[in-house]
Amino acid sequence: MLDSTSSQQNWRPILILAALALVLTIWQHRAAHREAVSLPERACLVISYPAMRAFTVVQGVLYDVSVSVLRAPSLAAENRRLRQERDRLRAEKILLTEQYLENKRFREKLGFTPEQTVKEIPARVIARPPEGTRVTLDIAGGREVHEGDIVREAAGLVGRIIAVHGSTAEAMLLVDSQHALSGVDQRSRDQGMIYPVETFSGLPRRLRMEKLRRDADLRVGDQVLSSGLDGIYPSRIPIGIIESVQRAPASVEAVTAIIKPFADFSRLDYVWIVSNP
Repeated sequence: MLDSTSSQQNWRPILILAALALVLTIWQHRAAHREAVSLPERACLVISYPAMRAFTVVQGVLYDVSVSVLRAPSLAAENRRLRQERDRLRAEKILLTEQYLENKRFREKLGFTPEQTVKEIPARVIARPPEGTRVTLDIAGGREVHEGDIVREAAGLVGRIIAVHGSTAEAMLLVDSQHALSGVDQRSRDQGMIYPVETFSGLPRRLRMEKLRRDADLRVGDQVLSSGLDGIYPSRIPIGIIESVQRAPASVEAVTAIIKPFADFSRLDYVWIVSNP
């Protein structure tokens, strides 16, 4: 008799828990069916939220500390490298300033007149030509624009004004098939003539520099500027960057540099018109 009573008492907690679990499960399923949060679930979230929040904060702190400890050597090395770079740039700035002042004194002793400040006029591109015609732009530049003026944007040279019609002007771009100018490699000072790369259709997107001396020192990444020797463009206007250097296999004297222009001729909206004295 005692064993039977004891057995019932042992099963009673299990039955209570099973019944409670069944009730909670049904409650949860009904709430989920209504796309709502059940009261027990809400109570559990309220009770457990402080503990979860504290755990998240502690985990974040521990993660930040571990990352800082692990990255400390690399951060210290990066900091040293940046300090060295800062010191190097500071020394280069001092050297460049000294060279500028020295060059200025030489020019004054030789009687060279200081370069005049050029006037730049902002202008809006109002029309582009259809494919298959000459590569020109129509520009609204006002009455101060003259034939022969230089057209450029912040990145580099665009072309020159070839005709003026009242308050608008027509500009020939560097990628026009009839355009040519004299360029110079900024690093090696090698000079050559620059033409557009011929294409069967579409707007040319590259230039080529030819008529170079056979031992020309051209490297990928060199910047190319206008040399001013053509009598059309002033010197030292950025044109583009050398993308590749080609040498003809049959003749080592035939050297060609392919140049990626700084200006994006297919997306010109506004340009600067620079007076060309």
